[in-house]
Amino acid sequence: MAWEDQAFGPEHLTPGSRFVIVPGEGEELMSQTLILQLPEDIYSRLKQTADAMKQPVEAVAVQSVRSGLPPLTDDLPSEYQEEFRALEGLGDGGLWAAARSQMPSESQRAYSQLLRKNATGRLTEQEQQRLTKLGVKARKLTLRKAHAYALLKWRGHRVPTLAELQKP
Repeated sequence: MAWEDQAFGPEHLTPGSRFVIVPGEGEELMSQTLILQLPEDIYSRLKQTADAMKQPVEAVAVQSVRSGLPPLTDDLPSEYQEEFRALEGLGDGGLWAAARSQMPSESQRAYSQLLRKNATGRLTEQEQQRLTKLGVKARKLTLRKAHAYALLKWRGHRVPTLAELQKP
């Protein structure tokens, strides 16, 4: 009998043993079977967490895998998906460049001025349109930078904290 056809239960989940990860109850997607050889320290952490949560080890393992995966571009607005998928193909240098990118200083100044003027309620129609366009660009840049940082973190790099990013 092939290993794929064998039934595995909790009695097979001992430190250092192979075990099967399958989605638990309530999972909507079809499940796939994956056999892993886990180091004892990782298994012990999973087991401890599962015991504390009163959940099966398999459910905690699935959640751990899910939370450890890189962000999905499918969750982004459709108009950004292709560009952001391209980020995934960049090397680390390209991702660092994307993460550190900034809006051109002329656009930054114009955006700041328009935001201040907008707060007073004195924007012309043309200025309102420019503010809207610059706002869309600024939000897209912020999302792109965040995605690049998330990919870098997933690849094992240390990414700066918010406080570090805000230092001049």
